[in-house]
Amino acid sequence: MELFQYKEMVMEVLMYMENTRFLRNKDLIPQRKLDHIGIVGLGGIGSQLVPLLSIMGFKKLTGWDDDSLEEHNLSTTMYPQGAVGKQKVHIARNVFNMYKSGNEEMIIHDDLYNEDSPTLPKMIVCLDNMEDRMTAYLKWLEQDNRELFLDLRMGAMSMEIITVTKKVDKYLDSWLPTHEITQAPCTMKHTIFTASIVGGLGVDQVFNVVARNPYYAYIWLGLMPLQIKKECLTL
Repeated sequence: MELFQYKEMVMEVLMYMENTRFLRNKDLIPQRKLDHIGIVGLGGIGSQLVPLLSIMGFKKLTGWDDDSLEEHNLSTTMYPQGAVGKQKVHIARNVFNMYKSGNEEMIIHDDLYNEDSPTLPKMIVCLDNMEDRMTAYLKWLEQDNRELFLDLRMGAMSMEIITVTKKVDKYLDSWLPTHEITQAPCTMKHTIFTASIVGGLGVDQVFNVVARNPYYAYIWLGLMPLQIKKECLTL
């Protein structure tokens, strides 16, 4: 078999595999735009994002978290019992590797995101501390090629989704210092279903931005009872 014929055959096989994997949404989700995205915070929400973004088709993820998985985290993350005691970045990368189909990769940083940390055109933050969120936002602003900054927040029965792009930026309208936010008791802080919902809606916002669909720059969702507040429809 000639070399060029072999290369053509390999390309056909790879194209078939790609088309088969994304057959159910290949005309909906623009795979070529799912290149590289960062996740700052790999706890409750972050543990939802890693498998969702991998399954969706992102070629590369970069994750930051300086914490280890503790037993009390099990009821609000997608991580297994056997991972207790391990660093969240390593657990997250193992989860990512479970879903990848080829050369996709996840780069990890086992330190707290700070002013010296790198940034990316597409970033998602899901941290406990509002000041650290602001640090990530200001770093993202420094890029001329910035595309998306997504801030995902949750309580036990409510969530906020703030979507920032180079075109529409209302981030400061929803930001408060940590000490001004009412804190729930430790036994009423988070639930797995709230984390799942905000993770899914967050990935939907990523899809809307990369596919250039309409989206709301601010969404608040309450679950008891179900309520929704949305602002700034962006076309």
